[in-house]
Amino acid sequence: MISTFLFWLHVAKQQEAYIKNLISENLKNKFNATFSLKTTGYPNRVDTTVSDIKIKSKTNKDLMTIKNLLIMSLIYNRKNYILSIEPAINIKVGTNLFEINEGDLNASIKYSNDKLINNFTFHATNIRSYINKKILITFEDLLFATRLEENFKNDFFLKLEKPIFENTLINHNQNFNYEFSFNDIKNLKLSYLLDYSDLFKRKINFNSGNIKIIETNVNLNNDLPIIQNYIKNL
Repeated sequence: MISTFLFWLHVAKQQEAYIKNLISENLKNKFNATFSLKTTGYPNRVDTTVSDIKIKSKTNKDLMTIKNLLIMSLIYNRKNYILSIEPAINIKVGTNLFEINEGDLNASIKYSNDKLINNFTFHATNIRSYINKKILITFEDLLFATRLEENFKNDFFLKLEKPIFENTLINHNQNFNYEFSFNDIKNLKLSYLLDYSDLFKRKINFNSGNIKIIETNVNLNNDLPIIQNYIKNL
């Protein structure tokens, strides 16, 4: 019994050290981060809660806060992890505040034998997002998945179900459905949004993928420039 607890405690300390090193390695010298760790789940699980996550610039500007991030794993399987994110999530984009105060956000990560991420899945439901305290967009269901194939090529899939922009921005009541192949989207650039924040500078390269959008009020032919201009002028 004592040996089982000591082994669990060793694995729990390993997981906490891994989380600390992961955050430190990704932030490096660009940001400051504060958080607290607590691990439970004895004897079969190792569940680490990262609480009150605050990321600031070196000049002490607030960039991101997350209430709680729960990282779950089984003690006998160190390759699979489940993550659960508890709102509120606040992200500073330039001088604007982007918030997610409602919804369920979960993710799963599967590592290969060489410690590369083989599969990553992010699933969010009933999301309401705000910018500067005004509602911007809601999602009924969001699914994003990536897979690293044996030839080290990255594949992804994104499904957005009922992404609805605020009516003061999109003022018609039509619904639209879209499906894009990788050739349709490989040249799509989001720099007009992501470049406003110091947190989003890294480019992720994919070799294949597709996007499916179900029942949105956005007409991509007419409304996308309106949304882009709205974001640029914030």
